[in-house]
Amino acid sequence: AIKMGARNGKAAGENFRKGYPDHKENDPTVSANLEFYKGTGLCQPNRLTVDQLHEEWWGKYSTLEREHGYIQWLFPIREDGMNAHAQMLMLHERDAIRADPACRARVIQSYRLFLDFMGLELVDEQTGEVQRGPHYEERFSNLREHSHNNLRITRILKCLAEMGFAHLQAPLVRLLAHEALETSLLAPLADSLANWFVHVVMDDAARNEIIQYCVDHGCPPDDDAPDGNGARGGPPGHGDPMPGGPA
Repeated sequence: AIKMGARNGKAAGENFRKGYPDHKENDPTVSANLEFYKGTGLCQPNRLTVDQLHEEWWGKYSTLEREHGYIQWLFPIREDGMNAHAQMLMLHERDAIRADPACRARVIQSYRLFLDFMGLELVDEQTGEVQRGPHYEERFSNLREHSHNNLRITRILKCLAEMGFAHLQAPLVRLLAHEALETSLLAPLADSLANWFVHVVMDDAARNEIIQYCVDHGCPPDDDAPDGNGARGGPPGHGDPMPGGPA
């Protein structure tokens, strides 16, 4: 099975964008992610429905930082994560979630929940525009201090594309690039931005535009970085998953 945190971000991103050509697992008997997003299944080990998680954990920043298992349930992808209680996304589940308006609305609410955790807010679902929230200073500080959230962001970007919301990817990555490379408020995210986030953006023109933005601002992607962190020695949070930073 594919693992989050494959060692080379560019290669991992390309593999993702191509739809994992060597990975076609689609067990029709497995549907925990679909049941969760339909509102009938419970995430494990927290034993909450998706609607309960959205309502009860909104704004509970210490819980969202401390707990790790919920990420695989809110943002399932076709890769194994660090939660043994979660299930890798199956193609039939992905297709069913994409086709169900209630499930799609829940995916957007999951995205809003984590944006709020990051100190951001979704302005427009159609364009994907995001902006700082009123509490961004506190939340940006948390992102600077806890680099395992970089893995979470990569997972979320992938999940958005899987669920039919690829148009939401580039606006988020653009904003993170601005805050990492121009304002420097998210400077510790720069290596993950250049070597991971950009490579999972599905839109070729947008991806190339953001890569050029990184180059122009002194943070070119490290195409040959052996561990996904880049030659600049970025913070842990990419490369192989680390204790305390699962995604």
